[in-house]
Amino acid sequence: SLASFGAAARGTLDVTGPESEVQVAGLIGVSGEGESWVNVNNGGRILADRLETSLLAGGRAHVSIAGVGSELNVSQNIHIANVGESAMLVSDLGRVTSAHGRIAVGAGSQGHVELHSQGVWEISNNLYVGGSEFGPGGEGLLKTSDDGRVQIGNELRVFDDGIVDVNGGRINVGDGALPEIGTLRVGQNGTLSGTGEILGDVLIDGGTLSPGASPGILSVSGSLTQLDGWLALEIGGPTPGVDHDQLVVGGDVSLAGIIQLIFVNGFSPAPGQSFDLIAPGASYNTRQATFDIQGLTEQQAQSVVVIDGALSFLETPLTGDTNYDGVVGIADLNNVRNNFGATGNPVFGDTNLDGQVNIADLNNVRNNFGAVGALSLAVPEPATGALAIVALIPCVLRRGRRFSTRERQKVDQSPKKR
Repeated sequence: SLASFGAAARGTLDVTGPESEVQVAGLIGVSGEGESWVNVNNGGRILADRLETSLLAGGRAHVSIAGVGSELNVSQNIHIANVGESAMLVSDLGRVTSAHGRIAVGAGSQGHVELHSQGVWEISNNLYVGGSEFGPGGEGLLKTSDDGRVQIGNELRVFDDGIVDVNGGRINVGDGALPEIGTLRVGQNGTLSGTGEILGDVLIDGGTLSPGASPGILSVSGSLTQLDGWLALEIGGPTPGVDHDQLVVGGDVSLAGIIQLIFVNGFSPAPGQSFDLIAPGASYNTRQATFDIQGLTEQQAQSVVVIDGALSFLETPLTGDTNYDGVVGIADLNNVRNNFGATGNPVFGDTNLDGQVNIADLNNVRNNFGAVGALSLAVPEPATGALAIVALIPCVLRRGRRFSTRERQKVDQSPKKR
C-alpha cells in the first residue's frame, strides 16, 4: 500500500525497466490524505488483485503506465478516485488490464483517465464513469487521444457527471474489434448505458444502447449509427429525463436495428400525447429499423406513430392517411401514386397493409379524401427519409414483419432495461 496519510505526506513508487516487477497479493492503495505517484515505465510491470486511488478526502493520486512492455495487471478492480482527486495516464503502448473499472466512485471525487499514443486499457467486464454499480459518484472523465484505446467486455455506464471523450481514439464495448478513430462501438454482448455525455460518434453494431438510468438523457456529440442490435427507450410519462428516456445527438441519426419502446410503471398514453425520444442535430433515417413495443395493449400499439424521433399516439389510425398527419389529402394521393406497384413489408403508400401499393390503396385515399383524424402533426416531406418511420411502425405492429431466423432470435432474446 502506498497510502500517504496526512495532508503533507508524499509517496512514490517507480517501476522502471524490463527487469522490474512488483507483485501484490491484495490491494494497492495509492494516496490517503496526501499525494502519491505510481510510475511504470520502459517495460516495468505491476501485478495486483486491486488498485484504488485517493482513499480519503483531500487525497491526490497519479498513476502513469508508459512505454512498450509497461503493464499494470489487476485481476479484480481498478478505482480511479474513490473520494479525492486522481488521474491515470496510459501512453506510448503502455497497457492496463482489469476485470472492472470505476472512475470517480464517491460523491465529490474527481477522476480522470486518459489513453494516449496507443495506450490500452482492457476491461473484461464493466466500466463505470462518474459512479459505480451502486449509483452516481463524482466527476469522471474517460478520454482517448492520439489513438488511445479502450476495450470493455460487457457494459460501459456513464453517469450524470461522467464524460467519455473518444474523439482522438477508439473504444469498443462487447465483442468485436476496435472501430475507427473517433468512434465508440457497441458490439454483440455489449451495452452502452447512462445519462452522461459521449464526445464523438457512436456505432451500435450488434449490442445495446440503453440511454438513461430508468429513465434519463444521454448525449452524443457526433453521429449515432445503428447497423444491428438494440436501442432501448423507456417511457413512463411526458417529461424527458424524468419520465422517459431521451437521446440528444449532435450529428446524423441512422437506425437500422431493433428499436424497443418499453412502457413502464403502468403508464398508459393518451391519444394525441407525444414524446421527444430522439433529438437529432442533423439528418434522421430509420428506413431499415424494426420496432418492438412492450407494455401496451395491441390496440394502443396500433396507434403509435413516430415523426423525426417524436413518438405520438393516434386515437384511431385513419384509413388512407399514408403520412400519419391526421388528414387524408393530396399528399397521400401523391404517396400512393409515386409508389404505385411497389411491394414489400412495409412499403410506403400501402394503406391496407397487404404488402403492395395498388388500386385498393388508391381507392382508400379517394374514398376517404378530406377525412380528418384525431391528431394533426407537422410531417416532413417524404424525401427526408424520416417519414419512413411513420409508415413503418403500424406495419410492423398490425401486420407483423416476416423475420429471418436470425432476426426472430434477436427479438426473442431482446434485452431488458436495467
